[in-house]
Amino acid sequence: MFGIGGGEIIFILLVVLMLFGSDKIPEIARTLGKLMAQLKNATNDIKSEIQKALMGLQRTPLFLIFLPKLLKPKKIL
Repeated sequence: MFGIGGGEIIFILLVVLMLFGSDKIPEIARTLGKLMAQLKNATNDIKSEIQKALMGLQRTPLFLIFLPKLLKPKKIL
């Protein structure tokens, strides 16, 4: 797991326990869990928007995408 051994994880947990105390750790974990859930939801929303846009492009015939550019009058100087 991320190149960290069991002893190192226990040491990190002990340091966190000493810094924040046993009453704050559940609150910190709850807050981190909520933040991770919000990040996951935001990521999923972005992915779905991109997929919807791509599906819309796949359903649109190519000549409709490029037709306005082809019909645009050109200036002659």
